[in-house]
Amino acid sequence: MIFKKKCPYIEKCPMFAYLESDFSRASYRIIYCLRDFERCVRKPIRDRGETVPDKMLPDGSMID
Repeated sequence: MIFKKKCPYIEKCPMFAYLESDFSRASYRIIYCLRDFERCVRKPIRDRGETVPDKMLPDGSMID
């Protein structure tokens, strides 16, 4: 599967380190980072130069 657009922050997004399963990492990567990264709440925060909590998921919820 080839995606023409991807999130510019995908390579250094720290939230992936906190996801416990490969399935979760792959799911978030495909849904938000490769398909519809404009829906990710992390991106506009980062675009503004603000700090994004490492454990914030793309939907705005936090990893426990």
